[in-house]
Amino acid sequence: MSSQQKKIYHGLFATTIVALLVFKWGDLHLPFFWDELGVYSRAAHHQFINGISLLPSSLPPELSRGHPLLFTFMNALAWRVFGEQVFAAHLFCFSISMLLLLAIYVKVSKYFDSLTAIISVIVLSVQPLFLAQSAMVLPEIMLALLVFLAICSYYENKFLLFAVFASMAILTKEAAIVIPLIALTYSVKRAVLMRRLLPSLKFGALLLTIVPYVIFGLFLVIQKQQNGWYFFPLHIDHVGFSVDVFVQQIQSFTSFLFWGQGRNLSTIVCIVGAIVAMLLGKYRLVSVGRSFTLLLLITGLAFLGFNSITDLYMERYVIVVMVCFSIFTASALTTVSKNRLVAAGFVIALVIISSQNLEGNVFHYDADLGYRHEVNVNQQAVNYVVKIQKPGDEVMGNFPIGFSLNFSAGGYLGEGDVRYKRDDDNSYYLLIADPGTDYHPEGPSDERILIKNFDDHFAHVQVYWVRKKKVEQL
Repeated sequence: MSSQQKKIYHGLFATTIVALLVFKWGDLHLPFFWDELGVYSRAAHHQFINGISLLPSSLPPELSRGHPLLFTFMNALAWRVFGEQVFAAHLFCFSISMLLLLAIYVKVSKYFDSLTAIISVIVLSVQPLFLAQSAMVLPEIMLALLVFLAICSYYENKFLLFAVFASMAILTKEAAIVIPLIALTYSVKRAVLMRRLLPSLKFGALLLTIVPYVIFGLFLVIQKQQNGWYFFPLHIDHVGFSVDVFVQQIQSFTSFLFWGQGRNLSTIVCIVGAIVAMLLGKYRLVSVGRSFTLLLLITGLAFLGFNSITDLYMERYVIVVMVCFSIFTASALTTVSKNRLVAAGFVIALVIISSQNLEGNVFHYDADLGYRHEVNVNQQAVNYVVKIQKPGDEVMGNFPIGFSLNFSAGGYLGEGDVRYKRDDDNSYYLLIADPGTDYHPEGPSDERILIKNFDDHFAHVQVYWVRKKKVEQL
């Protein structure tokens, strides 16, 4: 490829990054929402105030939830450098998302070609799930970046780098525990088919491959000493293998991944590309030799399987698999045809389809850009209550709006606006976000009076004045 052609692809990549920044600029200023409001931003705030650390004891269990703390550590460090602002936290996480796209562009250009690389980047960057997650204070994008760098390092036989990136991934989220198994499965598969001992199966490489397990084991031992348990007790109920749960989760994840949010086109391209590759003898997609797509396939299946073991379902858990899927889609397209007009037509069609699926017709938590409605309506409700309440008034709310009332760094409250009290002798304001949860913090005998309703035909918040009924003493 000529230097002029490379400049064109580099320019397309730079244009993609700038377009994403412009598109997401307003979201960088939005208050925190859902799990980023309820857990991750509050965890970073706690470390920002009390000391930044990777040790389990640096956070109360209700904030750490027993998870490794690298993501929280990095966010607290970003606040320490840039100041404790919602914008700074979102910009830091957006930067991680852009690093993921850069890593994909560089590595796919190296393993395939620049056309496949830029298509891979665009396929991922226009996904509604990625667009929603790309600036949120949630660990999945950082996990995807570290997983991708780990498998690329392993593919290049850079086993020390693999150990570093895989260990960082496992300290970001426990799902990365499958990475060494992915690497070993890939190496054994290649060794059997190639009938020779590979560098990745030699003693030194094997030791480095299992280093992430040693790191995670040390974390669990320290957690046991500091918190008294290896795993967060409330999560234990969700752990355990059930065939019915596994099948149901696999169906939910695969349906969302391959057909949800307009990904029908990409799935069709993958299928057609694989068939054409086999018919024409182009084995890049199905090669049993030293194939990066083979490693991607094993990675995608492993993370899909691991996330299906528990009964916890959230669409953002498939971000790692979506990275693999995006590269598969691009590789399938360029396997069928390297014609730039064909590639441009596919990209245009993909952008149009994705633009029609940026918001679902119902609440999808943080899986699409519909969360913007929830944040804006929640902000209106909080502003209203702050304006009408008197000092000492109690204010309560369900999840997640309840956390916006007592967390000044969450982005909803101004200086001095926090008046979140619990006084059993007083009546109180109650904010119910709908969609939210079924949990309503008022007692069953309390009388609720609706005083304000906020509704943008997508998100809803009701503000009540609740009169507490006294219980007569016998």
